[in-house]
Amino acid sequence: MTDQQTRRIGVGTEAESDELFPDPNNPALQVTILDELQSVLDSPVTREPVTIPIKTRPQMAVRYNANIDGDLLQAWNRSCTDRKDRFDNMKFARMIIANQAQCIVLRGIDVTDENGGAVTFSGSKLLSMTHAATAGSAIDTLFGDDALILATSRAILEGSGYGDEYDELLDPTLT
Repeated sequence: MTDQQTRRIGVGTEAESDELFPDPNNPALQVTILDELQSVLDSPVTREPVTIPIKTRPQMAVRYNANIDGDLLQAWNRSCTDRKDRFDNMKFARMIIANQAQCIVLRGIDVTDENGGAVTFSGSKLLSMTHAATAGSAIDTLFGDDALILATSRAILEGSGYGDEYDELLDPTLT
């Protein structure tokens, strides 16, 4: 058997073997703390969705996107403030609910339309079913209670981290 045949049958050349089984003591392969930091910074920061039951509708809940950044929150605040600097709490609550809703859930099952799309407050299916012209009106019909609308919007914001207490965030092991 020639040297060339051995290479075809065996593990390959020495260079190929080095690629398959790199030397763990090679300083070029060592991960530094800066490499780890870069990896952390490169990964997106996202929160898991929150599912909140609708207390006035047994077996019904809504899943919400819990990723709300400061710019979005500020835009909603501006949209709910009139020219005389009066803030409309109910409009703000409806805006949070409508914009962050991902899917209505009934008996633990995601409600979808005939095309397989998620049914939400701003979708034509729910607007038609509630005889509402706007997402805000659909929210009013579905919840049926202003206090519950306000409580739900607060729960969404808390799920987004806006209710976290600073003391709870402190980790004594880091000081």
